[in-house]
Amino acid sequence: MPCSLPRQYLIQFLQSVKDFYRQPENSRIEMFVEMADFLEQLIADSNRTYPGLENKSLLPAIHHLPVAVEDAGAQTKAIAASINLLAPFLNWKQTAGYEILGEHYLHNYGYCTLIGPGLLIEHQSMKLGFGIWGPGLHYPLHHHAAEECYHILGNAMQFRRENEQWQTYSDAQAIYNAPWQIHELKSTDKPMFLLYTWRGDVAPDAVLI
Repeated sequence: MPCSLPRQYLIQFLQSVKDFYRQPENSRIEMFVEMADFLEQLIADSNRTYPGLENKSLLPAIHHLPVAVEDAGAQTKAIAASINLLAPFLNWKQTAGYEILGEHYLHNYGYCTLIGPGLLIEHQSMKLGFGIWGPGLHYPLHHHAAEECYHILGNAMQFRRENEQWQTYSDAQAIYNAPWQIHELKSTDKPMFLLYTWRGDVAPDAVLI
């Protein structure tokens, strides 16, 4: 049975992301400008309706959400609050083929994409979503056809591109990956939560290396 998605929660999320992407440090990045423009159009369209979602699974990993975003600062607090409201109404997923990472990984990871091809909000060349990883989790080397930029919301995490040193990133910091750029991530002793935008060839999923 379709799950009714409260429009006010969705609009609150879209508004918070739009405002965040309009901040000076983000508005210098072209894909954020493009996404913010699109979000502004959605918010202004008061007649737009959103279909119910087939909420097949909330996934165990969403129980990490409150802790993952508890350290969200002034820049990301509104996004974190809106995601906390939206989370129970969304269809959380896992990438096909990631079963190879084992039961523990699957029990502690999930993502949700709201904008993209064939999704709740249609867009053929951009995606917008967020993902969560439990504490002490390693998202190993992977890549994808789309260019990607994501922000850390709340707790710090570690990131590196292939053959580089691990670096620590904290709340509101952005990480950019060019198409097919090989990269990996680690959560710390706390869960990590990422807000992401993809642009370009966004239909194919990420692939493990």
